[in-house]
Amino acid sequence: MKNKLILTKFLGTTLLIPAFFLTSCGNLITFITKQIFNIDDGINNPENYNSYYFLNLLAKHYEEFNTKNGTFSALNLFYNQPEKQRDNIWFLREPDDLIIENLEQFQKNIVDRTEEIIKNNPNFANVNTSELKSEFEDKFLKGELLEKVLEKNNIIINEHGRYWKPSRVSYYYFEENGSSNIIATRFIPDYVIEGELEQPDVVFKDSPFFNVIVYPKNKTITFRDIDQGIYADDNDNIIDYKEQKKRKILIETEARKIYNKLAKKYNLSKNKISTSSPFFMSIIINFSRKINNIKTLKPKILDLITNKINPWSNSFLPKKHAIIKNIDEFKTTIIDRILKLDPKLKLDQNDLISDFEQKFLKGEKLNEFLKNNNIFIYETWERIGYEPFWGSVLHPISPPTNFSKRAEREKLVLRKTENNNIFLTTIFQTDLTLNFVRSPESSFEKVAFQIMAFPKNKNIVFDKNVSRLELIEDLKNNYLDKYEEKDKQIAKNYV
Repeated sequence: MKNKLILTKFLGTTLLIPAFFLTSCGNLITFITKQIFNIDDGINNPENYNSYYFLNLLAKHYEEFNTKNGTFSALNLFYNQPEKQRDNIWFLREPDDLIIENLEQFQKNIVDRTEEIIKNNPNFANVNTSELKSEFEDKFLKGELLEKVLEKNNIIINEHGRYWKPSRVSYYYFEENGSSNIIATRFIPDYVIEGELEQPDVVFKDSPFFNVIVYPKNKTITFRDIDQGIYADDNDNIIDYKEQKKRKILIETEARKIYNKLAKKYNLSKNKISTSSPFFMSIIINFSRKINNIKTLKPKILDLITNKINPWSNSFLPKKHAIIKNIDEFKTTIIDRILKLDPKLKLDQNDLISDFEQKFLKGEKLNEFLKNNNIFIYETWERIGYEPFWGSVLHPISPPTNFSKRAEREKLVLRKTENNNIFLTTIFQTDLTLNFVRSPESSFEKVAFQIMAFPKNKNIVFDKNVSRLELIEDLKNNYLDKYEEKDKQIAKNYV
């Protein structure tokens, strides 16, 4: 007999969550709140702990357990509606963790749900729901086909929002418990800092994102909260101050034990990037792009065929990237591709090349430029960004009537150069900051090129699936000193 699914959403730090149990198609996901604390006098003082460093350790931990926090177009679309216009307070309809065991469940709960939202919002009519599955695969499954992943795994999707800042987001610490069970301890990174257990007075209105967990079908997950019952007991009786203080110390101790385990396991060096807010890492990425002269623009080439291509099944470039070594390759890769997409187009080849030269090469002739350089082109597609209609929690503004122009897009990053190899990757800013930063307004319609020139004696190694820790080390080794030197020079000039 199936049990009725009853869950309470862990929403930021604003709710104290009761125990709950969930059973789904023979795969048991159990939620327990009994505290199992062991006070350890060896736990170091709070000055030895850093919440942002903890976030980076957890990013690596999540990679190991096929888990990711991330934004998603359909979710942003839902929260881009004025609050009074929403048919529910949740995109997923219920404050429950959604379990996906087959493709039909994804279609019903994600794709069909998005189509309902679009139907009720004429301004959203230009959203293509057929792309949602591919976007989910790209964002949460490392590009693997959803149906392939679901052959041996189930997927848990948690809808989150209303957090104060990235280090206040609830995370899981996963531990194997025998061959068939995983224990997931839920906590907040700021718990390692004394005094950070207090709830903030103001939180972001929505700032939505998904937490996605992929786990084997032959395993169960037991969820455990370490912060249950700080202020009230199981009968909702207020706990006295001394008992609250005692429980807070136990929670800090538990969080620090997790911190120390991960720090020892991953051995991430402590530097300004790894111990700073995710926003700082984003700043270093932007700095690296500037000194490597990576440009993002939309040439006339793409203007001609924007409506005939899409990012998943019919991209302009094969695998959305290409290397151009000479003018003939430019013509076969670019010009011939346009004609294949629209054979009836009357092209002015010289005009298209001239436009490319003006936008990306500062007017230098392409033929001459390619004598000493190759060009890496990355095809960049915009995704729906989060548009907070209320500029602040205290002073709301009227929501706009048109479709939001906020957009997310990948950034091409040169990680490092070793011998004759140049290592490239891409990253969304929201992979670092989630929706705690306002997405920029669209600067091009749907699609653009990111261009980077490189010497002919170098090779490109392009990998989208680079771990957070590896990227941090690359940024530290290749850009941090240059960035800090630039800041010193600016300060010197200012004086």
